Amino acid sequence: MSQSPDLDELMAAFNATEPEGYVTTDLSNDLIDSLKLIKISLGMWESDPSFAIKWSVIAAHAAANTALIDYLSGSLNVGALTERLIDRHQEALEEGHPLPVDNRVAHFNELLERALELSKRAEGILTATAGQTALTITNETRDGLSILNALRGRFIHRRASGWMIEQDYALRGIHAGIVLVAAIDDAIAFWDNPKARDQIQSLLQDCKAISTKLLSESDDAD
Repeated sequence: MSQSPDLDELMAAFNATEPEGYVTTDLSNDLIDSLKLIKISLGMWESDPSFAIKWSVIAAHAAANTALIDYLSGSLNVGALTERLIDRHQEALEEGHPLPVDNRVAHFNELLERALELSKRAEGILTATAGQTALTITNETRDGLSILNALRGRFIHRRASGWMIEQDYALRGIHAGIVLVAAIDDAIAFWDNPKARDQIQSLLQDCKAISTKLLSESDDAD
């Protein structure tokens, strides 16, 4: 019995590696893209500071957010979701219902709290294989992440106006984002693709070297 044309098209779409006209990615490649942009932007810190600040802030925040999601998600990809969705997943498992398809993640500050404090996380099967220990970062890095998260909102334009940001202040936030990603990378080898893992670690090393050098030069100037 032959399948209908509509079903044939549907099955072909399911079996396709990538629908025509679309681009697909994953968390590791998304992180690579963010780290590439950080490296490019920081390299223009002196020659084009407005470009450097804007895009390195956006990229550093995206990189930190991606790393937190992957660190927390676990085997069921639940640990980084909003609290309401985590509760819905728990209820579905207990009652034998299909798991929710909604995959909205919690806000950046909530993800950071979960990474730093085990008591903030969901327990049991929901976060199996997620980072098993609490991350440890310095108060300086935590303060820098607050800066980074605040600055990220400056580039969601709600008013017809420009912006003014102190370079050293922005650099503290950008550097903290890089340090957080490096801390997560040190805590667990969570990138499945060895080639991606090597590229992530190489880019992290480059980004951290550039931001550290810029911070050192800023301190010397003071």
